[in-house]
Amino acid sequence: MLYVSIISGQFLVSGTIPLYYEAGVETAYPVAEGLSTGAITFMNNVGSLLFLFVPMIIKHTKYINWTLLVGLIISLVLIFFFREKHERYDID
Repeated sequence: MLYVSIISGQFLVSGTIPLYYEAGVETAYPVAEGLSTGAITFMNNVGSLLFLFVPMIIKHTKYINWTLLVGLIISLVLIFFFREKHERYDID
């Protein structure tokens, strides 16, 4: 049961990443797709680097669980207020 839950959880988490990238590209439409994807990837890598670098300085890692919880809540709130628009589709 643990094996199935871990695989299905990773499947669901990994499946949302392309959706977020596509939403970011749609939101920044007049900007080229490669440029906006590069900016999103850069911000993702910098955030991951900082998140993984801090435990090398601070030995207590209890904050990681709270950081993930707060990040999840903030993400859900931001997604709730996100208004989807399809400017590329409207032009076609």
